[in-house]
Amino acid sequence: KWLIEGAQPSSWVSGLFFPQGLLTGALQAYARRYRVPIDALMFDFEPINYFLSQEDVFKSCKLKKHKVGSTYHFLLQN
Repeated sequence: KWLIEGAQPSSWVSGLFFPQGLLTGALQAYARRYRVPIDALMFDFEPINYFLSQEDVFKSCKLKKHKVGSTYHFLLQN
């Protein structure tokens, strides 16, 4: 899917088994694409104060007939 549509705008990092691998891969992809040394790159995080109840996710999923995994970005847009 990423090959055809491009990388997704965001990822649920804490849901992955090894998030360091995902982040390192993102740095490598950027460094290769823009020909920048990977050692010159770093992430800048800005935590947001947002809580998403799992019950709300499930209810919205059933209401909109979406798969559970594809619901998060729809909830954040509403």
